[in-house]
Amino acid sequence: MPLVCDKITLGGRLLVWEISESEEELAGVCSQYDVVDSKNISAVSRRLQRLAARAALRIALPDATVSYNDIGAPYIGQTYISISHCDGYAAVMLSDAPCGVDIENAGRDFGRVAERFVSGEEKNLPAKDSAIFLPLIWCAKEALYKFSGRKELNLKRDIGIISVDIVQGRISGRLPDNSRIELAFLRYRDIIIVHTI
Repeated sequence: MPLVCDKITLGGRLLVWEISESEEELAGVCSQYDVVDSKNISAVSRRLQRLAARAALRIALPDATVSYNDIGAPYIGQTYISISHCDGYAAVMLSDAPCGVDIENAGRDFGRVAERFVSGEEKNLPAKDSAIFLPLIWCAKEALYKFSGRKELNLKRDIGIISVDIVQGRISGRLPDNSRIELAFLRYRDIIIVHTI
């Protein structure tokens, strides 16, 4: 069972699963509901990611049933949940307040799409020369998007990154209503995980 992170943070409980199992092995860790729910996903890699997220969730909430609201955000009764996945990993954030998490491969080339999500102000942040700057900005904006609970926000125009502190593992962002939201990030092997706090 490759649960590589199970950590209580200022934002809630963060669980990260490294996917090394077959679909059948992951299905054996999940509930029957989880298995049935994943069957409508045609791509095997996406099914594995869904099952890995559910397997991580089963560690924290063994009997939980994940539902989705009208904008597609997951929820479990009164528990807020945020889910993210990338090649080989799935992350789940649980909280008693709105939360957001995103996970990406640190080596993913965001340079080709940076113009779509990085504003002029963000291009001038002191951390801009860090090798992980673009993946951090992407993950932070994705986590903020999930945290906002709103649909159709533009990552470049509507969600802003105010500061990135590589040493402290902290990011400050803002939403369209100008509310300031704090985030934390950590690295595990070749991935970056950003979550709201």
